[in-house]
Amino acid sequence: MVKLYSGPESWSASVHMAAGLETEYEVRALAIESILSEAGEQRADIVKMDIEGSERAILKGSAGLRQADLIVFEFHYEDAGDDLWKILEGLPDFSLVRMIGDSKQHPLVTVRRRAGGVGP
Repeated sequence: MVKLYSGPESWSASVHMAAGLETEYEVRALAIESILSEAGEQRADIVKMDIEGSERAILKGSAGLRQADLIVFEFHYEDAGDDLWKILEGLPDFSLVRMIGDSKQHPLVTVRRRAGGVGP
């Protein structure tokens, strides 16, 4: 379980307390490996993440994520603690496909496994 903080707008939520996020919820959090196991799968071809500020931790530490062929995620600069480019350098088996967004704070990032990458 993790705490999720929400604001009055449907789009304003984060796992990090911030100004304007007054409501606190306890939500179920699962590691990608647990989700795959529950589904009876060894790996995911595509992973889409919208995890409200936890991108850095997952991108740096999830072995299950690193086996996917394509990863799409919304990146929260204000919660990252690192620059997005440093985090992407930590994914040497992936290359940037596209980065778009309606703001510089929350770009939508797509990375693809490089040919000959480590995945199965």
